[in-house]
Amino acid sequence: MASDDSSSPTGGNTDFQTSPDTNIVTPPDVLQLGVEETLSPTSAVESSYSTSIYSAFALSEDLDDTGSYDIGYDDSQYFEDGFELMGDLGCQKAAEAHLPLSLATLDQCYQQPTDDSFFSASFDVSWNEQSWSTTSPPLLDLLPPTGRNIFDLPENTGLLDHYSKVMLPTMGFVDGVANPFRQHILPLSHRSSAVRSAIYALASAHREYSGLETTEGSACFHERAVAGLSAIIEDGDGFEEALATIILLIQYDLVLQRSSDKVVYNHLQGARHIICAMPSPKPASVLFFDQVFRYFDVLNALTNGTSPVFAAPSSRAYSPSTPPPFIIPSGIDPVLGMADDLWPTLHRLAELMAMKRELQAATAMGQTSKFAVLRTEYQTAYKVIEKALESWGPTLPPGFSLVNRIVDGPETASEVELANIRWITSTALAYRQSALAFLYSNVSEYPSSHRLVQKHSQAALWHCAASVSHGGAGLSMLWPLFFSARHAICSRDRGLVRQAFTAFGSKKGVVDTEKPWAVVMDVWRRIDMRAYGKEQVGSEACPDLWRQVAASMKFGLVFG
Repeated sequence: MASDDSSSPTGGNTDFQTSPDTNIVTPPDVLQLGVEETLSPTSAVESSYSTSIYSAFALSEDLDDTGSYDIGYDDSQYFEDGFELMGDLGCQKAAEAHLPLSLATLDQCYQQPTDDSFFSASFDVSWNEQSWSTTSPPLLDLLPPTGRNIFDLPENTGLLDHYSKVMLPTMGFVDGVANPFRQHILPLSHRSSAVRSAIYALASAHREYSGLETTEGSACFHERAVAGLSAIIEDGDGFEEALATIILLIQYDLVLQRSSDKVVYNHLQGARHIICAMPSPKPASVLFFDQVFRYFDVLNALTNGTSPVFAAPSSRAYSPSTPPPFIIPSGIDPVLGMADDLWPTLHRLAELMAMKRELQAATAMGQTSKFAVLRTEYQTAYKVIEKALESWGPTLPPGFSLVNRIVDGPETASEVELANIRWITSTALAYRQSALAFLYSNVSEYPSSHRLVQKHSQAALWHCAASVSHGGAGLSMLWPLFFSARHAICSRDRGLVRQAFTAFGSKKGVVDTEKPWAVVMDVWRRIDMRAYGKEQVGSEACPDLWRQVAASMKFGLVFG
């Protein structure tokens, strides 16, 4: 049953109209729009497709595409509110690598062609290299010319303690000894130097970001982790250690916010290869790692408008009523919280974006028959996803209820328990509302001023602020906060965004919030400048404006 965190005016059977700035028909809302919300249909489909100007400025086109681990930039740059980028941090990686990995066992695992360039891409060969050498050069050839042998770096138990005591409590929705990151990653660090180096890199980067140290050790530890990962793949064993290392490397990118979207994509692609190659039954750690990768996969796909790397769980489809495949004793999924049965819908939403691009391509090439088939499929999927998002609501523990966006608990519930349930509920509802805002702004390309975009982005912002007020960490909230914040128009909503980013930033969780916040502020500035002389701010549809801003700042934003 749908939650009452916002009203839901959409739904029902409607005619279709052409989306703004595209030649794709998408379902409009059923309510009568005001003058400022009326969207002018584009002309009939032409053989030459004209897309929105903003989609021409993809982030990946402006970032270095060679796979080098570039930790710093040449010059310090200043942005609004005194935000500064520190330049020349050093420890840059540029090396060639050829790593053997038999994919013979993977042939039956995929239903579509896959990109087998993950490991070569991750270890700095060309993104376009499609094959691997059957022999591998010496492992030290993988390392950059850092001026010292990174294997001479001492073991750092202080970084391991920082990871265990400071960072782990901010990961996932379960704390203490039951935290699955603690259960499944820490034991691997005791027997794998790659996992241990990745932990050192992540912890060192977090300490640098938090201002606790000013050394450049994180980049060198990162290089050692990558070299260790290559050795695992070269040996063809230790895949649990490889999966744990990849998760830590993605989290490293989350802290630094400097990665190309292709780096994360290739991490996910490699993880899928490994998981698929492992025989069943898979260990509990691999099942957990699989769920973490699916979490990152959906957010990465939504962010970049691509299809998810992992297939949607066939047993769960995207129906809110479908029970999860694993029963969590506490009733709270350790990775997805209360959004576990919402995630298949978000997976389908990411697939819808890819379907839209395919429809655009068919339009541009004048493939009318293909366009007609895809159009029907696209429209059907749109309505199903919209209905699923509108009808979804979190399943609360017995005795708890959601009334007017606020969770009430039984009299026997402690303040700590109530606060915990409230922040997990708010986090799930923030994803739901942000997904609806994403559906209308990125898929339908309604402008920010459109009533539906404003309604759901405002509700998402409320839940983001509520989540942090009840103890939520920025790790799980960055995507819904960022993608709803960019639609904030009035001073009240922008003040709420500022409050949420400030609160998340003060927690210094396992994610850099300063760079996304800088991008949001510059998006607002550009929207306001474009609106100069117009009646309403945000009256243009610009779903990819943030990409232009991030590229101009040389940021590679990673969400998770």
